[in-house]
Amino acid sequence: MEEMKSNMVAGLYNKYTKKERLLIDREITRLERFFGGIKTLTSVPDILFVIDTKREAGAVHEANERKVTVIGIVDSNSDPDKIDYVIPMNDDASKALEYILDLVGQAIEAGRTKEKVTSK
Repeated sequence: MEEMKSNMVAGLYNKYTKKERLLIDREITRLERFFGGIKTLTSVPDILFVIDTKREAGAVHEANERKVTVIGIVDSNSDPDKIDYVIPMNDDASKALEYILDLVGQAIEAGRTKEKVTSK
């Protein structure tokens, strides 16, 4: 993905037709959408937080294989056995998700603050 981006900026795709360049640009956009969040990771994360464990079953499976702790919002249609810390709730309710994610964000900030205070 990064190589394709740099080639596009450098003009190496100018020899292709306009349609081919458009298809390459669409492929770069698609790859960015799927892998944009993980392109800067240098190591395996310690924790994975998953909203819809049924839809993201692949990520949960990969995390379990790599021994990554999984925190997941589990609906009645999902399997809670593969999740280390289960949050039972409807994963389609946007207001409830907003509330839970706000609480998780506050917990993360509190943890970061505590680490900074104890390390001094």
